[in-house]
Amino acid sequence: MADSLNEILKAQIDALHLEPGRPLIVADADEVLLQFVKGLERFLEKRNLRIDLVSYHLLGNVKEMDTGRSVAPEILKEMLGDFFAEETATLTPVPGAADGLKALQSRAQIVVLTNIPHRYQSIRAQNLTGHGMDYPVITNQGLKDQALRHMQARLDAPIVFLDDIAGHLEAAHAALDDCICIHLIGDPRLSALMTDEVKGTYRAEDWPDAQSHIESQLAVRGY
Repeated sequence: MADSLNEILKAQIDALHLEPGRPLIVADADEVLLQFVKGLERFLEKRNLRIDLVSYHLLGNVKEMDTGRSVAPEILKEMLGDFFAEETATLTPVPGAADGLKALQSRAQIVVLTNIPHRYQSIRAQNLTGHGMDYPVITNQGLKDQALRHMQARLDAPIVFLDDIAGHLEAAHAALDDCICIHLIGDPRLSALMTDEVKGTYRAEDWPDAQSHIESQLAVRGY
């Protein structure tokens, strides 16, 4: 399966310096390490738009402030491109993320796996570094299970995966043996929308909860 990876993604993973015998924590960025929705709200407000947080989707929920009309899909797609171009460098950290990863770094190596256009990799990395999260950043498109499998293939130690999107976690649980999957949603408003449990996944309330769970799971496995 790893052989079908996008070449840009595969090259990024192959360039990682991974210690085979050391656990690997793979963390998503948006709504796990960075406050994506709050940044998007600031971006939309400048355009007299708002996001109606009634479901875990952007399509149909970005609306004109004056009329309440939803933004058309093609306009939303173009607007998201503008958002990444203008705001990738400005997103603020999810509370507890930097401290949690710093504490975990003593027992695991850390990589950020983020769905963002490849051309913004360095900007995302600089933003994270500015918030105390200086870790390798891998840019991905679509589901993340293949990227995770490619990393796991280089390990003789546990892999931990944190994401806010159920689909990524479900794919990881199905594709990887003994992946410690953690569902973490930084924005409490979004978190309240996700009430269903994800198979094989621990639902963390916040970063201290996620950190505690990772530590306990690694200890059970002898790390």
